[in-house]
Amino acid sequence: MELDLQKIKGRITEKNLKQEELANDLGITVQALGNKLSGRTDFKHSELTKVFTKLQVTKEELPIFFKL
Repeated sequence: MELDLQKIKGRITEKNLKQEELANDLGITVQALGNKLSGRTDFKHSELTKVFTKLQVTKEELPIFFKL
C-alpha cells in the first residue's frame, strides 16, 4: 500500500498544525519533512506512528490515508 500524501497534508491543514511543529516532534528538519510530504523520501514506520498520533488519526480512519 502507498501513502496518500495529499490526505496527510490535508489533515495537517485541518488540524492547523505547522510543519515546523510536526518536524520538531519527529526529530527531523522542516526540509526533511517537506521531502517526505512531497514523496521525495519515505517516512519511517516510527515517524508515521508519530504523525498519525499527532494528527489524531483513529484506527478506523487509518485506511483513508493509504492508496490501494
